[in-house]
Amino acid sequence: MSRKPRVLVHGWYGAGNVGDELLLRMLSGWCGEAQAEVSVLSVNPEHTRAVHGLDALYANDFPAVARLMSQADLFVLGGGGLFQTHYAFTLPTLYSYEMGDVASYARPALMARQMGVPSLMWAQGVGPLDGDEARDVVRDVYAGASRVTVRDDVSLELLRQIGVEGEIVVAPDPVWALPVDRAKNSAESRKRRLGLVIRPWEIDAGWEQHFLEAIRSEADPSAYSLVWIPFQAGRENESSSDVPFTRSLASQLQEYEHVFVDLADPEQAVPALGECDRLLCMRLHAQILAFKLGIPVLCVEYDPKMSRASELVGVPDALRVNTSATLERWQSSFAELLSEHCFVADARLVNAIGEKALQHRAVLVGAIEHLQEDGARAWRGSGFDWLGTWSAAWLHRQIGERDGRLAVLE
Repeated sequence: MSRKPRVLVHGWYGAGNVGDELLLRMLSGWCGEAQAEVSVLSVNPEHTRAVHGLDALYANDFPAVARLMSQADLFVLGGGGLFQTHYAFTLPTLYSYEMGDVASYARPALMARQMGVPSLMWAQGVGPLDGDEARDVVRDVYAGASRVTVRDDVSLELLRQIGVEGEIVVAPDPVWALPVDRAKNSAESRKRRLGLVIRPWEIDAGWEQHFLEAIRSEADPSAYSLVWIPFQAGRENESSSDVPFTRSLASQLQEYEHVFVDLADPEQAVPALGECDRLLCMRLHAQILAFKLGIPVLCVEYDPKMSRASELVGVPDALRVNTSATLERWQSSFAELLSEHCFVADARLVNAIGEKALQHRAVLVGAIEHLQEDGARAWRGSGFDWLGTWSAAWLHRQIGERDGRLAVLE
């Protein structure tokens, strides 16, 4: 190309989730190495611009997304666990660009296909997918992709099960490839720091009390301070933020000294975790970073993706607890975490996993290097006219708002 390739990226970006922001940092860095310009569809464009210095626009702004897609040479959806039915995944979301459940991730992929922009489904963990509608949407999105990478065999098997054919590259999550120096905690005369990366999880009611009781019974307040590290920060008044939840838990442990960490930049997560002596992680990317840092970690496996990460490095069962576990299991797991000779992930194994994760980089760079020359894209008129549908809905909304303003004036 006579100019730099333009890559348009979409994912759970701008919401303050440390893991997703790390993925964006790595993705944009690898695009930069391939001499490509990156623009981001974000839920908070101001956040994305400030943290990453990237061009960003609101993901649900249909006219702006369509304009940017028309200028893009490659569309990348991912990484992370985007397509799943833990949250609402409904067909009506496809028909209105102002709605925002899980199906909204499919809209720009459908737009890219109709505009003839090649798309890469990148480094995703797929599933669970309950119901025919969710499976049909995901099958259609992936079937239209030029290239696909997923982060585990379970995602591959699910895609094959729902009828997705073609080549699918399987490699560990890209964050395994993030350069990290192993932690070297000195034996200073101070309280030991127990790092807590925890999140709300309503599916298993009551697990929070088991968590609190296990801390009280196993961690002496005179010996341990509690370091709360929210990996989904957002804004404190947002429902998606971990901050109110962690503050609520901390308020029930007043006998302890508390430290609250604010991760303004995703890469601050590495030193924040590295300053801890022990970690409890209920976020996948915090768990991965704990392995890379060589810090003993108790893995709270609320989702199978965390179980798969534990299995990759051979975490013993004693350091793996599910949110449905009994109080006795929580207590024994905490006791194992705080023991003197607690398990630490093997550095050579972690490095080998990181090397495999670089396959996501190879596919991304390959997609950029093999972009066709300008003018090779072709509008696909067959099938459903998503752009026409979204345009009509947007115009209808604008007319309604105009009529409302006129009524007020009259």
